[in-house]
Amino acid sequence: MTHAQVEALAEACVRPAHVSKHRRLDEREKRTYRLVVLFLAYTGVRFGEPAALRVSRLDPTRRHATIAGSVTVVQGQGLV
Repeated sequence: MTHAQVEALAEACVRPAHVSKHRRLDEREKRTYRLVVLFLAYTGVRFGEPAALRVSRLDPTRRHATIAGSVTVVQGQGLV
């Protein structure tokens, strides 16, 4: 994907297609989704790796994330 395509996808994920206009803005827009799309697109990690990421493993000043685990869907148990 090009940078423009990644940005367009990230922005599209912020606003679901069918959300009531009567909901509060923070309930209509999910800015976290944009960050997840950008993180996945520019780091190359698989979905289960950032899903298991802990805040203590992020160093924003060094632009560093330590990937030390992963989650997967297990039928009947959810995310493990």
